[in-house]
Amino acid sequence: MPFDALFDQFLLSFADDGTVLLSPQLELEELRLVGISTDAKLRFVRPQHLTFLAYHRQRFYERQRS
Repeated sequence: MPFDALFDQFLLSFADDGTVLLSPQLELEELRLVGISTDAKLRFVRPQHLTFLAYHRQRFYERQRS
């Protein structure tokens, strides 16, 4: 699953409302080819997931700066 691999590498994350956040390192055409849309969104974000999503976003943004 492309989402899993990109998520694990901090090249993709999610906002608290489930909206996908994509690294500028990713080419839009490559994302399209693997079926990832720039307007993708998680169906459900439960309150117990928010802490982990915040941690993951922090790592995502750190990776973008390096």
